[in-house]
Amino acid sequence: MRTPPPDTRTLGAVAGAHKLRYTSWLAGCRGVGDTAGHKEHPVSDPGDGRSSLNEIQVDRNNLYKEETFTDMKVATIRRLTPVRADGTPDTGRPEVFLGSTQILTPEGPLPLQFAIEADSLEQAFEKFPEAVRRGVEDMMQELRELQRQQSSRIVVPGQNISPDILKKP
Repeated sequence: MRTPPPDTRTLGAVAGAHKLRYTSWLAGCRGVGDTAGHKEHPVSDPGDGRSSLNEIQVDRNNLYKEETFTDMKVATIRRLTPVRADGTPDTGRPEVFLGSTQILTPEGPLPLQFAIEADSLEQAFEKFPEAVRRGVEDMMQELRELQRQQSSRIVVPGQNISPDILKKP
C-alpha cells in the first residue's frame, strides 16, 4: 500500500515566507500523475518579482472529475474519476479517493486531509477511520521532525533570537 506524500493533508497548498507554491500532491497516488513522487511547482515569487503564471499548463492526459460525499458530521470523501480531455471516462486509470475531517484541539479545529487507498466509494467509507488514524500519525511525525529541526538550529551571536527558539520541545 502506497504511503501518501507528506503534504497530502494540505491539499496542495504550501505557503512559504516569500514564495507561494502549488504542489502536485496527487503525484504518486495510485496511477495519478508523476509516479516518481511529490513535486512542487512555483506559481509566483514575490521575493524576486518574477512570475511564472504564464508557464502554467493543464496536463490534458491527467484530468479528473471531482465528486464530494459527506455525512455532514465527521467524514468528507472526494472521489476523483479519471476523464479524457473531452470529459468521457478514462477507464484505463483508477479512481482516487481523498478524505478530510477536523481534529478538535485546545487551539481549535485542525483540518486533516489524506489519501484513502480504495477501489470503490463504499470501500473508501469503510477505510475512512483507519485513514484518519494514519493521517494523524503522519501529521504528528511531521511535527516532531519540524521540532527536531527547529531545536537543532545553530544560533549565531548578534542575530535576533526569538524566545520560542530557547524553549525545549
